[in-house]
Amino acid sequence: MTTAPHVHARRAIVARGRTRAVILSVTLVAIGTALGSFATSLLERRAAAAEPAGPATQSRGGSPLTDEAARAILDRLRSRLDLSDRQTEAVDAAIRSRLEAINGIKSELVRRVASEHDALDRELRRTLSEEQFSEWRQVLDEVRANRRRRGIARTERDG
Repeated sequence: MTTAPHVHARRAIVARGRTRAVILSVTLVAIGTALGSFATSLLERRAAAAEPAGPATQSRGGSPLTDEAARAILDRLRSRLDLSDRQTEAVDAAIRSRLEAINGIKSELVRRVASEHDALDRELRRTLSEEQFSEWRQVLDEVRANRRRRGIARTERDG
């Protein structure tokens, strides 16, 4: 049994329509994914730029965690965990003692990182020409400026 020519033509038209629909669908998904990624990136940048330098930022940075940070943490825990007065006192004591320990560790870390930076400078000064070393310092300053703009932790040397 042979098929009429008009049936073959109809099947070809249907197949082309399906192919176009698949291509259009894939294209729309790709465009949607790209737009979604771009929008997410923009929102994250705006949120990071608008984020106040509070306890959450301090805990990531080189700044010591303060009594203000301890109070903020305790206030959040008290309301979210519905702490009793006894629990609040115990949690407060634990937070403050751990923050003291963390601040000590951070201070030591900052000193050690600064010492390593000094050692790196000495080694590079011996290896690089004056022009290369000057360019190295410029690159390092640019990296530090970018870190500051993004709110990433700094050492005492970064200023």
